[in-house]
Amino acid sequence: MKSPFSPGKIICVGMNYPAPGAPPAPMPYPVLFLKAPSTLIGPGDAIQIPRAAEKVFVEGEIAVVIGRQGKHITNENAWEYVAGLTIANDVGAEDWEARTSQWQTGKLPDTFLPLSPHLVAPTNLPDPASFYIAVHINGRLALAGNSSDMIFDIPTLIAYISGLCTLHPGDIIVTGSPKGIGDQPAPRAYIQPGDTVSITIAGLGALTNPVILEPT
Repeated sequence: MKSPFSPGKIICVGMNYPAPGAPPAPMPYPVLFLKAPSTLIGPGDAIQIPRAAEKVFVEGEIAVVIGRQGKHITNENAWEYVAGLTIANDVGAEDWEARTSQWQTGKLPDTFLPLSPHLVAPTNLPDPASFYIAVHINGRLALAGNSSDMIFDIPTLIAYISGLCTLHPGDIIVTGSPKGIGDQPAPRAYIQPGDTVSITIAGLGALTNPVILEPT
């Protein structure tokens, strides 16, 4: 199914989880990059690996969908601007990212942001600061962690980003991915045609997508 979202902005957060077993690196500001709306697909849609890409990886992340327009939002009232939380798969081409000092090249391909259409309002969650995130490839656990380990939590991200630009209803903030399996490091979760990727986030459900080679 095609994603029902039509965001004006998709703002992604990089390096927002510490490496397992290491203290969080001091970071004065979140690392941000953008994804295009053309990257969006829904559950069951195929992630298409570009024919020229050699190292494509997946990351399971919480996505925040903005529900109200806001600028200079404070941490204290940030949740008031959230329509709901859902599951995102931030796909990237590592070899393309390495072409320059910016990651953007490897984040732009079509289908590189599967997103669940199911929104869960923060008021319906027992603790919107703590979610168990797990990424499985062909049934094998590839990445896992808890959102409580975020370096910059969701209210902080909303406050910071809204200080840079106005947030509008439908805008999406993709909040970063765990880097290991619990307290153990894990290699990047690479995918290839024929794989199936499933991301589960406790309280938010599951997002599953097959992987194919980009059609000619």
